[in-house]
Amino acid sequence: MEPKPGRHAPRFDRSTLTLFQQLDHTAQRYILVGDVHGQLAALNTLLETLVFNPTTDQVIFLGDMVNKGPDSKGVLKRAREIGARCIRGNHEDFLYSLYQDFQNGSTRAWGNDLIKLVKDMDEADWEYLDSCALVLKIPLEVGNVIAVHAGMDTSVSIKKQDPDHAMYIPYLRRKTAPYKYYDAPKDWQNKWAQKHSPDGPVVVYGHDEYDRAAIMPMTKGIDTTCRKGGKLTAIVYPGGKIRDVQCTAPE
Repeated sequence: MEPKPGRHAPRFDRSTLTLFQQLDHTAQRYILVGDVHGQLAALNTLLETLVFNPTTDQVIFLGDMVNKGPDSKGVLKRAREIGARCIRGNHEDFLYSLYQDFQNGSTRAWGNDLIKLVKDMDEADWEYLDSCALVLKIPLEVGNVIAVHAGMDTSVSIKKQDPDHAMYIPYLRRKTAPYKYYDAPKDWQNKWAQKHSPDGPVVVYGHDEYDRAAIMPMTKGIDTTCRKGGKLTAIVYPGGKIRDVQCTAPE
C-alpha cells in the first residue's frame, strides 16, 4: 500500500536487509502472493484454493504482510509454518523504524495497530522479517521473474536497488526534507519494459493498489486491495497463472 504523501518518513533501520536473493530450484511451483495486510483468513483460503503442498510449493510474499488487517501476527506465524520466503515492504519497514523509536524513547506518533504489533512481536517474528530480501529472483528454470514490493529502478543493477525506491515508489523521501514524501514518476513499469522487452526479467510487485491484477508483458502488479475488502491475489510459476480470493472488508 502507498504511504500518504506529506506524512513523516520513518528513520529507517535496514541493518538486516539483504538487497538481493537468488532462489535455488528446490520447488515445483513458486507462488507469489500480493499484499496480505494481516488478512489471515484470506491467506488460508488462498492456500486452500491453490491446493498448497509444502513439499513441492514455495510461497513468496511480496511485502506488506502486516498492518491494517485483523491478524498480522497470525500471518507472520503462518508464513513461518509454510516455509514462505518474503520481500520487505514499506509496512515491514515501518516496524523496524517503530522498534528503533521505542529503543530511542521517541514520542513520535504512530498508528495504534503498528504500536500494538511491535509490542506483541517475539524473536521468531523478527527473525522471520530479517530473512525478507529487498529483491528476490526465482529460479530461471521456472521463469525469468523478479519479485519486489513497489518497483524497480532501471538505472541500477537489480542486485543494488535503492530500498527507498524498491519499497516506496512512487512516493520517495525528499533529500532536503527527509521526513516528507514527494510524488515520484509513476512510469517505472514503462521504463522497465522499454529496457528489458521482450526477453528480460518480468517484475512481479505489490504496493500499488488495483481493483484487479495489473498484468502487462514485463510487469505484473498484484496488490488487489485485500485490506479494503478486495481480493488477495497470487501468481504461480511456471506458467504465470493468476488466482485470487475474496477478502473481508474492515468493520
